[in-house]
Amino acid sequence: RSGSDGKGLHMFTGEAFVNYSQKDGLSSDFVMNILQDHKRNLWFSTYGGGLTKLNGAEKTIFQFDQGLSNNTVWSSLKDQSGNLWFGTSYGLSIRKKCKIDGTCTQEPDFIIMTTDHGLTSNKITFLYESKEGLIWAGTSKGVTVFNNRFEVIQTHSSQDDFPGVNVRAIAEYDDHLWFGTQTGLVKYDGSSFSSVNMLQNEMEEAPTTYSLLPTSNGLWIGTNSG
Repeated sequence: RSGSDGKGLHMFTGEAFVNYSQKDGLSSDFVMNILQDHKRNLWFSTYGGGLTKLNGAEKTIFQFDQGLSNNTVWSSLKDQSGNLWFGTSYGLSIRKKCKIDGTCTQEPDFIIMTTDHGLTSNKITFLYESKEGLIWAGTSKGVTVFNNRFEVIQTHSSQDDFPGVNVRAIAEYDDHLWFGTQTGLVKYDGSSFSSVNMLQNEMEEAPTTYSLLPTSNGLWIGTNSG
């Protein structure tokens, strides 16, 4: 399945593409992310429409009135414990893993985290779980790090020690954490952050980095200039 900008969902069956939109029960036709939970339910994060959960043919919509912190969901993550993290335009909405029989120990449905709890910004643009099991929340103004008890253990602001804004991607490669941002590539060595110059001409403006893929051959970096 793939999301799209205003065209809903597209699923390739192996032979053809099938389209799903608001008329089929989606909460919005602007699909930002797709996530599968431990029970194989699909979660569609949307722009302006909150979340749509798909369980077979049954669809459930989660929006502000159902406990979501904001109806625009930029990013999503299933952590190693099966908890679901959703990054919105107004903080994090965390849904603890439910039991196989469907019962949940959590009330309400979502734990809400905002700048009041230590986030560097309420706009959460990317979510990543490191090999150590830490959750890195990339925001419009830096990064915030959580442990597996949903506690903030580090904050790195663009106004302080993080040299980038609008985090678009996070990856681990060569024993470092790498961050794709609107203002270029950032590397973290475990103690400090540094900007990485990818251009031969240092006078050029750093390209926006949208995607990162570590492979055995190197780190692939997708930008707005190639």
